[in-house]
Amino acid sequence: MSAATSTNGVDMVVSESSPNSEQSGCLVAVDLSCMEATELAARILPTTAAVYAHRWFYFVKSTLPDENFADPVFDKALVEIRDVTAEFANIGASEVEIGQLLRAVGRLAAFSLAKRYCEGVVDGDDESLVCALDNVVNPSVVDRIVLWLFDYPSSAIICDV
Repeated sequence: MSAATSTNGVDMVVSESSPNSEQSGCLVAVDLSCMEATELAARILPTTAAVYAHRWFYFVKSTLPDENFADPVFDKALVEIRDVTAEFANIGASEVEIGQLLRAVGRLAAFSLAKRYCEGVVDGDDESLVCALDNVVNPSVVDRIVLWLFDYPSSAIICDV
C-alpha cells in the first residue's frame, strides 16, 4: 500500500498492487453523481463507515461489472457502481451481499429519477412512487423507474465468486 492520499480532505489508503490473494471479492464504490442521489443515499443505501465525498464503499464477495444508472432524458449519470479493488485497499467498507447492494442502488436510482420528474413522491416510499408514475409525461422515465424499482437486478448480473 502507498501512503495515504487525500480525497476532499479525507485520507484514503491507495492500493499499489492488485488485490491480495486472501481477498475473495471486490471493493466497490457507489458514486452519487447527482444532487438527488446524494440527498437520498442515507435513507436507501446499506450503511457503511466508508463514505468519502460522494462515494460510498462496500466490500462484496462477488464479481461485479461496472454499472451506470442514467437519466433517460439527459443521458447523465444519477448513480454509478464501480469495482475499485485495484485502486484502494479496503478502507473500512461494510461487507454486503451483492444482491442487497444492487437492489439498494437500483432503488436509489429510481427514487433519484422520481425526485426529478414525479410529484408527490415520499422519499423511499414505493407506494407513493408508483402512484406518481401515472402523471409522468415521458414514458422512458416511467420505464426506467419501473425497471430499477422492480426488475433490477436481473439474475444475469449477479455472479458469485
